[in-house]
Parts: sequence; structure tokens; C-alpha cells
Amino acid sequence: MAQLKEVKKTIGHDMNGKAIRKSFYGKTKKEATAKYNEYMKQLEAGLSLAASDMTFENWARTWLTTYINEKDLDSQTYASTYKNTVNNHLIPYFGNCPLRMIKPVDVNNFFKTKQENSFSLIHKCDFILRAILETAVDNDLLIKSPYRNISVPCGAEPKPTRSYTAEEAKKHLDFCKTHPFGLLAALPLKTSCSRSEAAALMISDFDTARNVVHICKGMNAVGEIGQGKTGNRPRYVPYDNEFAEMLARHETSGLYLLSRNDTDQPLRPDRIAYRYKKFQKDLLKKHPELPDLRYHELRHTYGTLLNENRVPDNTIALLMGHNQNARITNEVYIHQSIDHIQRMLGLADEK
Repeated sequence: MAQLKEVKKTIGHDMNGKAIRKSFYGKTKKEATAKYNEYMKQLEAGLSLAASDMTFENWARTWLTTYINEKDLDSQTYASTYKNTVNNHLIPYFGNCPLRMIKPVDVNNFFKTKQENSFSLIHKCDFILRAILETAVDNDLLIKSPYRNISVPCGAEPKPTRSYTAEEAKKHLDFCKTHPFGLLAALPLKTSCSRSEAAALMISDFDTARNVVHICKGMNAVGEIGQGKTGNRPRYVPYDNEFAEMLARHETSGLYLLSRNDTDQPLRPDRIAYRYKKFQKDLLKKHPELPDLRYHELRHTYGTLLNENRVPDNTIALLMGHNQNARITNEVYIHQSIDHIQRMLGLADEK
């Protein structure tokens, strides 16, 4: 009987980067190599592999398509919470390491690499990685899950949310009148629009006879327009004559208030962020004394200034889309300055 030819190939690496080798046999080396190629195709597709051969990447992708039903989720949640976490964080670390070779120490070491990231990202990695490994046990790919005695970091401290004072907001708005991206930068200060809501605003949403905008839609990261972040956001928001004049001077084509250059396509949230960054850079050149606020912090300023003007909390909540939930408005969006508090207490002259 003719002796079979052996071809030894690398089929992956363990958590220490050491190559994992496997032998393939055939009557000729060409036949053995063909068996290796077929094996790698099956490994890539996740077809009929022994539990000992299943890699983390292969099972993670199988888990994503089997256990997470994209049809039951909005596309932004599926992409940002599940697909991006698996593809951008879990697979790059655990890669094509066989599932059976992942130990609790490897999971702990993974989270050590994420400790400077946000709590939100770490939380996503935590529950998704746990689910991937536990469903591997359910499918007899692992005897027991390595997700045991895991130390999950709290993540980096979130950046404190700030807001303008009334005087700072005026400087910002005055600069808006001179800048090509001024209307975009004035929207959250004058109407409480978030970035996703600004992206979905249509010309028809504005009642220019009464100075009122109907905010009823939002755009996700992939450019799809829907109800917005929550079902509580649709609202009618009045705006002042200053903003009405800015709106009248604004030139646009098509249906959307903010559109791409020379097109009738709406400006996506990421492009709004890009233009706002350019606006803010120019603003701080002229007014270096102003705080460098994020776009969402302009929305916080909207709520804070209304509060300082003694607008009732439930009215502010309605205008900001919190569905009369004044607790959210007070705890998250309103930032009372010490100067305002002193004025309210009658202590301004004693400073």
C-alpha cells in the first residue's frame, strides 16, 4: 500500500501568537494541499467542523447571524451594538484562536486592553463576549465557558457636560450669522434639535408664518430616517425672529434643510459633526475665551438658558422632547451656573 503524502499547514494561532499546525494527507502532495484548502474554506464558512477546530472568529460570526436577528432590530442598533463590537473589538483580539484554547486569563487580559474605553463600549463587549462563549457551550463547542471570575473595568470617566452662559451663547449666535455653517450651529441653541434630528429636518417641517418647527424624525448613522431615538421626541418648537432671519437667508436645494453640496441629499449626522467641528474651530479663533462645546452640549445650553429664564420645567421637557419628564431635563440637561444661583438667592451683590 502506497504511503500517503503529508502536508503540514498553519490553520491559526493561539492567544500567545503561536502557530497552530495541522497535517493533511493524500496520495500526492497536491491532493493533500487540496484537502487543506477545502478545510480552510469550511473553517471560513463554519461548515461541519469538529469542536476542537472551531475558531473564535468563526463562531462569533455564526453567533451574530444565528442568535442576533437583524430583522428584529433597527439597523443602527444592529450595526453599532452588535456587528461593530464583534468585528472591531472582539475578533481583532481573539482572532482565529480556537475556542477551546481561550482561558479566563485571556478574557481578563482582553478587558485590560479596554479599560481606557468608555463604559458603554466595555458594557457591549461584556455582554456580547459572554453570550458568544456561553452559546458555544450550549452547542457542545466548549465543555465550559472561560467567562468565569472575569474582572470587567468600569471604563474611563465620561467627559463632564458643559453649557454656555447667556453671554457666551450670544457670541456663538452672532458668529453663526457670518459663517457658512452658521445655521447648522444655531439649530440646537434655537430649537433643541439633536444632531440626528437636524439631519432629518425638512423645509416642510418649518411653519415660517408662525415661527414653529415640527421636530418629528431622526436619521441614524447609515442615513436612514425614522421616528428618531425614542418615541418621546416628536414635538413643535417655536423659535425667535433672530433664527427666523437666519433661516430666511439660508440657501438650500431639495427637500432637506441641511443638504450635501450641490445635491438634494440630506446631510448625515457624521457630516454635521464634521461641519460643526470646522465651525467651532473658526469660532474659537475669534473668541478663544469660549468653551469648546460639543454639538450636543448646545442642546444642553438650550435647556439651561430656558431654566434661567424661569420657564417651567415641564415646558422645557416638552420642548426638548422628554415628554414632560422633567426629571430627565433637570438631572441631565440643565446646568445652573453659580452666578445664576447667586442671583436667584439675592446674593449677587455680595460676591
